Amino acid sequence: MNHRIKKILLSLSACAIVGTANAQHSNDWQQYFDELAAMEDIDVNTDWEQDYELYTELAKSPINLNTATREQIEELPFLTSQQSEDLVEYLERYGPVRSKNELMMVKSLELPQRKLLEIFTYIGEPTTRKRSFAESIRNGRHELSLSARIPTYEREGDRDGAYGGYPYRHTVRYRFDAENRLTLGLTAAQDAGEPFFANKNSLGYDHYALYALATDIGPVERLAIGTFRLSTGMGLVVNNNLSFGKLATLQSLGRRQQTLRVGSSRTEGRHFQGAAATVRMNKALKLTAFLSWRPYDGTVASGDTISNINTTGYHRTKSELDRKGNTHATAAGANIAFRWKRFRAGATAIYTHLDRYLQPSPSLTYRRYYPQGTDFLNASIDYSYASRKITVNGETAIGDNGAIATINCLSIGLPKRVNLLALQRFYSYRYSSPYAQSFSDGGRVQNESGIYIGATWQPTYGSRLTAYADIAYFPWARYQTSKSSHSIDIFCSALTQLKQWQLSARYRARLRQTDNDGGTALTANNSHRARVAATYDDGKMLKNSTQADVAIATNEGTSTGWMVSNQATLRHGIVAATAHFAYFHTDDYASRIYCYERGLLYDFSFPMFSGEGIRYAFLATARLSGSLRLTAKVGVTDYFDRATIGTGHQKIDASSQADIDFQLIWRF
Repeated sequence: MNHRIKKILLSLSACAIVGTANAQHSNDWQQYFDELAAMEDIDVNTDWEQDYELYTELAKSPINLNTATREQIEELPFLTSQQSEDLVEYLERYGPVRSKNELMMVKSLELPQRKLLEIFTYIGEPTTRKRSFAESIRNGRHELSLSARIPTYEREGDRDGAYGGYPYRHTVRYRFDAENRLTLGLTAAQDAGEPFFANKNSLGYDHYALYALATDIGPVERLAIGTFRLSTGMGLVVNNNLSFGKLATLQSLGRRQQTLRVGSSRTEGRHFQGAAATVRMNKALKLTAFLSWRPYDGTVASGDTISNINTTGYHRTKSELDRKGNTHATAAGANIAFRWKRFRAGATAIYTHLDRYLQPSPSLTYRRYYPQGTDFLNASIDYSYASRKITVNGETAIGDNGAIATINCLSIGLPKRVNLLALQRFYSYRYSSPYAQSFSDGGRVQNESGIYIGATWQPTYGSRLTAYADIAYFPWARYQTSKSSHSIDIFCSALTQLKQWQLSARYRARLRQTDNDGGTALTANNSHRARVAATYDDGKMLKNSTQADVAIATNEGTSTGWMVSNQATLRHGIVAATAHFAYFHTDDYASRIYCYERGLLYDFSFPMFSGEGIRYAFLATARLSGSLRLTAKVGVTDYFDRATIGTGHQKIDASSQADIDFQLIWRF
């Protein structure tokens, strides 16, 4: 029998064995997150892992619907303005809630949002007496998590000594949560190849995140110390809290929240480090202020000048270690927010100082207007108004060079569960903010203007149609584009729920312009991606999802790719298991395909595949006791079209790559 066919049959047989063992009914929020991420550009929107950790944190600390404040409801990222307002009004008028079936009475809540509310909220006892801070501390819960990844292969950097550490990736997390009144913890993370208790990591781990967040202490609504994340307005000045994917924007109908959260991520790129507080000045006014000082990795051009700030967080080779923490940024800012009934307005200002001069490479035209200098000042005003049917919100920002950025959004709820959304943005090619992250096609709040129009329709209780179109113009050069260009992005999807079955189909077309091979003119660089999926969920023991993906890319040639995959999750008693299998076949990297894969807690797994091969993974979880949980995963990628994997220091002299992951969680 052909060797390739043997490998496919062997992995399918293993999946079948796991599939017959009983397994776990998976968290619906992970499926929701998959739907948001699957058709976005994972390599452009780089904060999916951070977003994943945010949803994980929210799922671990659900809020009691019968004691929830308006602010807690509004911070749930999957609700629209109308849905959060209607839910708050229902709770105030008809509470306390005795069953989550009552949520069907909130007409604006659709099926996906009701399922998510079952995860991120719970029905607890209504209390007329508010617990003291000390009582909440006594009722707090601890969590200690240890996780590690062990590769079964050797990379070039391990063989030739270029990497300064051993090839294992591991993380330690501790977290204490006192009924959402106090959260504190420590994350210590080590990537494969990084020195441990050696070189610049003499204190052990390569990255530490120490954080504490206290809420509702007199007039202080939130107080954060250590690493934290902050977002204000629509993200034109500061947002290191939640990404702004196009599908997520449509599903939340453009709603954005001003939030202050802990920074518990193992990634090092976008958090603040210092202290921040939100203070209620009166019923209508809130003031948020922060001070941050933290190191960054600067690529040294000459002397005290750096050409860019590297945010990968890797410190494996000598050059990576040399730039670790060689640049420090001091940032201070404040936001004042005013609220009167359904109207909100706010103003934000942030000043940043670098201890090295930032000078992007002048030879790269597209970087000419990137941030430059040692001092940066940004300010903005934002607004929002939400009625039962109409929501408008926006923000306008200015940099210290006088350049403007503005974004404005309008959503309308029509009869028969139809919602329309229109979003306009203009980001001057001269505008820049070190911490900006907002809605964009190019991944930056700079050098872009565009119009985005989307619609959702729920014709029946279990069905949903979604579509959007986005047209963007880039007046200055971009990466791989030496002159002004434009792009068109079109998306549509259909989903229907038939008892225990969910069927879905989606299509996305991205029509962009890039330089031709000679760099003399622009050429069309288009991509088309489609997916059909069928999911069976009995709500108790078994959940199985089968899907097929197709990708077509055209740019002075045509590249095609496709993938079929299946993921089964089963549960029985204290043991749960998930099996994932995929076969992929693409012409090259241009027609690459992404596929969400269930992983360890806190571990966002969305691998990319190109070429021909199979991917299979097995995940098992056992509750060793009421407080201990052990999870193990084996993931294998087997290529049929190559003898080596990767390039440079990451090169593997084999056609197969297998990783073993372990995680032990102790909750007490």
